[in-house]
Amino acid sequence: MTANAREQPLVTLALMVFNQKKYVRDAVEGAFSQTYSPLEIILSDDASRDGSFEELERLASAWKGLHTVRTNRNPENLGIADHVNRLFEMSRGEWVFLAAGDDISMPHRVETLMRHVAAATFPVFAAFSDRLIIDEAGNVRHRTPIDPNRSIERLGLIEVASKRGGIGAGATYAYHRDVWSLFGPMDSRVLAEDRILPLRACILGSILQIPDVLVKYRHGESSLTAVAIDSLTTNLHRSDEFAKAFYSQQHRDLATGLKEGLIDKETFEAAGRAVERSRRFTIARTLSRSPNPIVRSRGLGQLALLLGARSQGIGSREIGRAILGSLFGPFTRLMGK
Repeated sequence: MTANAREQPLVTLALMVFNQKKYVRDAVEGAFSQTYSPLEIILSDDASRDGSFEELERLASAWKGLHTVRTNRNPENLGIADHVNRLFEMSRGEWVFLAAGDDISMPHRVETLMRHVAAATFPVFAAFSDRLIIDEAGNVRHRTPIDPNRSIERLGLIEVASKRGGIGAGATYAYHRDVWSLFGPMDSRVLAEDRILPLRACILGSILQIPDVLVKYRHGESSLTAVAIDSLTTNLHRSDEFAKAFYSQQHRDLATGLKEGLIDKETFEAAGRAVERSRRFTIARTLSRSPNPIVRSRGLGQLALLLGARSQGIGSREIGRAILGSLFGPFTRLMGK
């Protein structure tokens, strides 16, 4: 069956939770409210310590609707990559929608996205939408619009590789299961599945952007990615380990694409160069945020060199923001949101 099958396929909506008990009810209700069918819902807890799993169990046991609902509790904390790996293993859907325990899926999220995928005239292996940013209290902060006329087809692989493997917000993504089954599990040290799986989707075919607002994304300390990345900001060794795992995974995925005949050698080499430039940018940006002035200066110097070579695929705006973020700290990052 192709990625855009004519028949309405079984879809899995996987809710990932870690110490998010106070938001879980809203997230689960968003999943239960989906208008699409057939739908499998997996409520999965990554060894929370705040009673999140017990809340998931209570909500699941009270569910009387048509969707199939399953719960899962990891015996130990797996982290983002292995939790996603586990959910793909468990899922039965042809498409897998990922959702965080503090975000809210609009009732028509799955139905709308799947309708666009089915209508696409090119093979789609990942899709994402617009979103509303909400704060910890649920108040809307702003919307992050995308160009309604833009789609990323297979030719966009280089662009996606240049943007560290992904475009769009991971909280709004859905993936055809081939992005996992054909490439295998992600390295457990990867902290951002939305910069691995979209690249795989472009190797397989294309990514579709949907202009509809389909997710309320909660911006704050409860975010799974924020929790993971915050732990790296003061630990350059761990940050370097993450970067190595992250970009090694991307290079392996490109090699798999070449081996399986999904991309040709010219595309493989061009995408590999784009990934390498992204790796250099990530390392330089990490160094530029160091509290050590010598290390920070080295990072700034590397960013300046990349800024001068921006025609090679790294956006000057992104590099400029990284430089300003290093010089002026949290204030600049706040202004850039």
